[in-house]
Amino acid sequence: MGKNLLTVKDLTVNVEEKEILHGVNLTIGKGETHVLLGPNGTGKSTLGNTLLGNPKYNVTRGEIWFQGKNITEEPVNERAKMGLFLSFQNPLEVPGVTLSSFIRSAVELKTGKRMRLFEFRKELEKAMEVLQMDPSYADRDLNVGFSGGEKKKAEILQLLMLEPSLTILDETDSGLDVDAVRTVSAGIEAYRRKCGGSLLIITHSTKILESLMVDQTHIMVEGEIVKTGDASLVEEINRERQSHFTMENTEIFRYAEPQYLAFAGITGYQLHNWYQSRRFCGKCGRRMKKDSKERMLYCESCHNMEFPKICPAVIIGVTDGDKILMSKYAGRTYKKYALLAGFTEIGETLEETVQREVMEEVGLKVKNIRYYKSQPWSFTDTLLMGFYCDLDGEAAITLDREELAMAEWFQRDEIPVEPERDSITNEMIIRFKNGEV
Repeated sequence: MGKNLLTVKDLTVNVEEKEILHGVNLTIGKGETHVLLGPNGTGKSTLGNTLLGNPKYNVTRGEIWFQGKNITEEPVNERAKMGLFLSFQNPLEVPGVTLSSFIRSAVELKTGKRMRLFEFRKELEKAMEVLQMDPSYADRDLNVGFSGGEKKKAEILQLLMLEPSLTILDETDSGLDVDAVRTVSAGIEAYRRKCGGSLLIITHSTKILESLMVDQTHIMVEGEIVKTGDASLVEEINRERQSHFTMENTEIFRYAEPQYLAFAGITGYQLHNWYQSRRFCGKCGRRMKKDSKERMLYCESCHNMEFPKICPAVIIGVTDGDKILMSKYAGRTYKKYALLAGFTEIGETLEETVQREVMEEVGLKVKNIRYYKSQPWSFTDTLLMGFYCDLDGEAAITLDREELAMAEWFQRDEIPVEPERDSITNEMIIRFKNGEV
């Protein structure tokens, strides 16, 4: 193992008695840059913290070898002295300790030597210049009042000054704009040139990798490294992301021909989005699997099952003799006349939803509630159910202006709506206009 800088063998790690890493193997050579990719919550940060020796992360099996020594049981300070460095995803604020004094103390602890203040300040200013940092930040309390980008730069500043043998960068590009990413990348390259250190870059994005030379790429899923390759693996992953099905404007399905294909298209898009948003178990966090017989996802670990959820909603045609109540939505791009509508709440019947929504949106009471028909509305994962009902009492409208821009009573022969396809709302209005209700 001596020729490798870092060797991780069969590493299994628990956090609060829950196993997060499952037999991870990893080897990093001197001067190499490795990338660890994977979705959020898959164990990437757990690996970084375990390598540094965070006591919260309990190694139950396996070994960590660094610089030819088994460090599995070594405390954090000893690992740091040996040349391990972790850039935190969310660096802590330390009031009362300036950035410069913190870095100077860390350098002296690592080297075991006192560093003259003049020499230290000279080196610090050089490093800050690389990162385009205001020199005044050196005398500010560590990370106190720093922006997200400034905290990340402060982490890279420590890297430049400490010159570790192996640097673990945990989501260093998270929350940074393009310019900040470039600056941080320049700092990382300066570190590589200065001491030839190795890098393990932990990320779920790839933007920081655009200006860095990558030797090995590892893919982590559910606490396991499932694939390893060279730098081309990053490009492969980017191509896969770009090839995912996207729909810029689902409105085309309202008018596309033939109609049955339009319906199939929007329904398929709804199902696609549901599968994408339910990839991990809501109970235990493991990856969900598709059932071979049903539209269902299940978890092999905790046996949780999930089916596509459909939101029930009512469309309400409120009538008063030869008049029907029509409205327009507030704050929406849809500007046509519509009927009152709303989602059913937990514990409600559909009829109760009708009564509540009419009272909330226009302040009216209704009676003689009768079901018309239903319509799946995949644009919003909704099952629409149409109801007609009669006004019960006064017809004066009290408008909820957060929901509606207007609401008015219209006589049958004055209804300003023409027949359209695919809308149960439009169909209900036209039926009333034609005297069918």
